[in-house]
Amino acid sequence: MKKRQKDDRRGGQELGKWVCGIVALAFSNLALAGVISVASLNNPNVNVDFDNFATGSITLAQINTTYPSAGILSLDIVTSIGSNPYSFNNSGGQGLSSDGASGLQVYGFGEEYDHISSITVTLDRLITEIGFQHGDRTGRGSSFSFFNQGAPVGTFDPGLFGDALIFMRSDMAFNRFTFEEPVSWLVNSLVLQTTGEPIESGTGSGTIPEPSTLVLLVLGLAGLRYSRLLG
Repeated sequence: MKKRQKDDRRGGQELGKWVCGIVALAFSNLALAGVISVASLNNPNVNVDFDNFATGSITLAQINTTYPSAGILSLDIVTSIGSNPYSFNNSGGQGLSSDGASGLQVYGFGEEYDHISSITVTLDRLITEIGFQHGDRTGRGSSFSFFNQGAPVGTFDPGLFGDALIFMRSDMAFNRFTFEEPVSWLVNSLVLQTTGEPIESGTGSGTIPEPSTLVLLVLGLAGLRYSRLLG
């Protein structure tokens, strides 16, 4: 009897160590993905270039009509205090900003525009690649954040990239990204991967497992391990 109790205690200790290891491994899957800069995009994509719109007010519907494969569900721009003429201090061409009244507006050379502090783009699908170009100022203190249906996926610090069109790739899928920069700027173009899992399905390789799913998986594996120890 004593030997059996001792074996049970030893088995319990081994099980505890094993469960802790599995829990750590499971929740490591929730860690932020790696996002890197790349020379070009591998997947089919569309370049939403704001040179192809007339200057003045513009709607999201107009953008999606001009670029049907863009699939932009929402495009939210937050402006900071201040404005200045768009100087075309770049090769990016016309730029997108807010009109100061929760609307979108395309600006051309010399036009006064509201400074942007952030832009958030939400898509109708899960993707892994984007391109982004902004103009008028350099990218000092800028950052990208990526989300999968609201869950953080990863971040990327592009450093100083001026008016260059930069491309990024994530090893985990996302359907929303935010670009933030404290200096005044506009959006010249958005390059969006056109292939990807429709967001309505809510499942698939691009989605992040719910913590409860991971817990159930761990408990199931723990039960199997314990039964083997007792056997």
